[in-house]
Amino acid sequence: MLVKGMRLEVEEYRRIVRPAVEWAFEKVYPYPGSPSMGKRSLQDALKDVCLRAGHGTHQVLREELEEFVQGIDLAEKENWYLHSLREVLSALLANSAFTSDPTGIASFLTAINEEQRSREQSQG
Repeated sequence: MLVKGMRLEVEEYRRIVRPAVEWAFEKVYPYPGSPSMGKRSLQDALKDVCLRAGHGTHQVLREELEEFVQGIDLAEKENWYLHSLREVLSALLANSAFTSDPTGIASFLTAINEEQRSREQSQG
């Protein structure tokens, strides 16, 4: 849906992106035996559209991801979460439609990297 939705008008696409970001990282899925947080297939789809999005859809992705990361306490998140979020944000930054960083995505990516480095140093 994220890929096909890239053809929609910008605000229509936003209605797909907002829940997709939330479901990719925060939704708890009741798998038999053990519930799981986040969904890898949605994280991969987000990474794909972040790389391929044109200017309008890229702006929607950038805005929605910025809003999403505002509420994240990195210290509380598991390593898989930080790694997957790093992949999505890196894809967003790598897209040629990304011409500046008014949203602070690069700063948040730096914060993710610092959090994981501090964890490695405290374990080693």
